[in-house]
Amino acid sequence: MDPVRQDTPPITPAVPLAKQLAILIAAFAAGALIAELFGAANLGTALGVGQIAFALALVFVLVRG
Repeated sequence: MDPVRQDTPPITPAVPLAKQLAILIAAFAAGALIAELFGAANLGTALGVGQIAFALALVFVLVRG
C-alpha cells in the first residue's frame, strides 16, 4: 500500500462556493435591474435579460474556477 503523502496540500476549490454563488446571484440581479432601468417592456423581459447575464457569469465562474 502507498503511504499517504504528507507534503501535498489538501485539494480545495480555487474559489469558495459562497463566492461563486454570490457572483451568480449578483449577475442575475444586475442584469434584470439594468434591463428595467433601460426600459424593458415588462418584468418578464427584464428577467430574461437577467438569465442571460446569469449564463454569462456561470461561464465565467466555470472557466475561472
